[in-house]
Amino acid sequence: MCVDHGRSAAEAAQSAPRAAAGTAVDPVTMPEVDEVVVTTMIDNTFDALLAPAAGVTRAPRGAGRVAAPQFAGGETVAGLRAEHGFSALVTVRTGNTSSTLLFDAGASPDGLAVNAERLGIDVGGLQGVVLSHGHFDHTGGLGGLARLRGRSGLPLTVHPAVWTRRRLELPGGQWLEMPTLSRGALEREGFAVLERRQPSLLVGGILVTGEVDRVTEFEHGMPPQHQAWNGHDWQHDPTVIDDQALVISVRESLGITEHSVMPEAFATMLKHPALYRCQMEMGVQLLGKGVLSARERELAVLRVGWLCRAPYEWCQHVDIAKRYGVTAEEIERATRGSAAPGWTEHEAAIVRGVEELLGDQSISDDTWNVLARAWTERQLLEYLAVVGYYVSIAYSQNALRMRLMPGKTGLRAR
Repeated sequence: MCVDHGRSAAEAAQSAPRAAAGTAVDPVTMPEVDEVVVTTMIDNTFDALLAPAAGVTRAPRGAGRVAAPQFAGGETVAGLRAEHGFSALVTVRTGNTSSTLLFDAGASPDGLAVNAERLGIDVGGLQGVVLSHGHFDHTGGLGGLARLRGRSGLPLTVHPAVWTRRRLELPGGQWLEMPTLSRGALEREGFAVLERRQPSLLVGGILVTGEVDRVTEFEHGMPPQHQAWNGHDWQHDPTVIDDQALVISVRESLGITEHSVMPEAFATMLKHPALYRCQMEMGVQLLGKGVLSARERELAVLRVGWLCRAPYEWCQHVDIAKRYGVTAEEIERATRGSAAPGWTEHEAAIVRGVEELLGDQSISDDTWNVLARAWTERQLLEYLAVVGYYVSIAYSQNALRMRLMPGKTGLRAR
């Protein structure tokens, strides 16, 4: 509104910014996916000695073989590049169809490309790139990615403010102006730049949030040392308004879908929010981040549920166990116990350990020794925690007379 074109002050006021009631954007319907795999391409650290865990695959031990004439074989294993920055491949699968996006690109021009080659990842299958924001430690590897792909046309989704000039005040009063992205340079590298301020769906049902309102009390923003150029001078830039995220709706997690009615077990425990939070954190740790294999964990939980005569726990974990390869025959065998024929020695020890813990409040040396031959100390400790956790859940659900979810058959489930 630089000129009034003869309009009245009242008409001009109607064009002024003002609060708007209701939803900021049209609701976005999120399609559900069956699986999400996140591959970290760049991070601040790399530890070649970390072991795989449940749900976590590490880089191959031989990743990053490079020439090194000082060694007898003429090469060494350099591992993956680590740097002050971040980049991840996000792959979603629905049925037999998979889609992959790159989320950020690290700091250096070649770190992302080097790690992709060392991991044997074909970046030619990428269907797009999304930048979380414009800071250089998330965007520096785009040129190396373009050269590794060797062809143009890759969509690059950014917030319109990603081109903002920014600087940081360093200790001692010195200023560091951060490298600023150039749209022209990116287009010359072969990227098809898409500016999006509002939420939008990308390939495979991945949602990019666009601009996110800062509305919660814990969002204090960046400190005064973080500044942006407004065209005239440098000003404090607390919000980094170009910051955005990816959102994916996974079809099933811990047996609950997006459209499920909250189970009565959860709704009841929410009457004690602090206890519920602790209980859920423990459950997520054991189910989603544990070091036991999912199959081994579920064999133990099934025996707990059966011995505790816990219909809610039993039928929920019958479904979970099946997802991790436990057969209907093995589920029936779990009702008969460790003496039932068909178990391996290790599986029988898993089931027998539950029986001994519930019957004797301890585990025999013979059972422990069998488990220790196959498990690390961490896995042994987690096994005890799994049994104790699900015994407490069974007791609570039984004492509170938790009703079964619709369609569930309690202890008759197989």
